[in-house]
Amino acid sequence: MIVAAGREVKPGEVSKLKEPEGRVRYLTAEEEQALLDACTSPQLRAVILLGIHAGLRIPSEALSLTWDGVDLKRRTLTVVGTHSKTSKTRTVPINSALWQALQSLRMDRNGGPIFVSQGRALRSIRTAFDTARKKAGLGEDVTPHVMRHTFASRLVMEGVDLRTVQELGGWSDLKMVQRYSHVDPRRGQSRGFLNLVPQVRVLPGPPEISQLSPRT
Repeated sequence: MIVAAGREVKPGEVSKLKEPEGRVRYLTAEEEQALLDACTSPQLRAVILLGIHAGLRIPSEALSLTWDGVDLKRRTLTVVGTHSKTSKTRTVPINSALWQALQSLRMDRNGGPIFVSQGRALRSIRTAFDTARKKAGLGEDVTPHVMRHTFASRLVMEGVDLRTVQELGGWSDLKMVQRYSHVDPRRGQSRGFLNLVPQVRVLPGPPEISQLSPRT
């Protein structure tokens, strides 16, 4: 079962879901640490970090990520257009926290899905996420999608312009990013977020991963 935007969805429908509008809930650094400390699974921890530190949509982008799309040597990951809401392939840098989480899962595995359960690709983290959220003392307003809100909000806190935030997060419409403009830029807590800014690369359509390379 896949759960997104608070309801069960059918396979193949995830990419069509609209992102919730209204008040933007994002994690403070303390809340992030509490949530990560409450994770009993390295896979859950890595998925959460993909949302917070790479801005991936968890149901459609993070859970569909494969090892072919992760380059730990160059510290980049590629979201293929077929799994992106905008149908555009983008390459996003991997910061240190996310690199460590992915490296711990890599072991000897090559290719295939990163997140697996009983030999199959993991389709939902909702139950495990809610368990960790409650253990961390966070309210029901903290959903998996809040990880992506946290990513965008922290970039804005660091003074990153909205157009760059849009490219990094793969939003199709700048209006979707303008909801983060209320965030106080003086409350920066980047943890390496500014390292993302000069390296984003967005490509139209879903080219082969082998055609992608980080910007130099």
